[in-house]
Amino acid sequence: MDPAFFSTTQAIYSFRGADPTVFNAFRRHVDGVTTVTLRENYRSSGAVLKAASAVVGANAHRVKKDVFTRAPLGTPVEVCECRNAAAEVDWLAVRLLALQTVRRDRPRRRAPPVPSRIIRTP
Repeated sequence: MDPAFFSTTQAIYSFRGADPTVFNAFRRHVDGVTTVTLRENYRSSGAVLKAASAVVGANAHRVKKDVFTRAPLGTPVEVCECRNAAAEVDWLAVRLLALQTVRRDRPRRRAPPVPSRIIRTP
């Protein structure tokens, strides 16, 4: 059998047609499926990984896995609940300008992580 790759965590892209139930259905209907879990994260700080795990952990269709990183904890993740998209853009712009000012005198090894969407709490 040829390999097939799925990530139930990527089902956050439902607006692009991702459906986490497909993974579980595939495992039920195809004999000889082996699940390999990739647990180590190489890109994120410990704080980002902890925050992301809390969000994706709420996905009932996700295959549970304990992820880890060897990276330091890093800067705590900020959570901001915005009343609309314009307020979200304003908040993000202010934060990015502040980061630029703070880091201006330091040599840059890599760009700071920037969220693609602000995490909203219910």
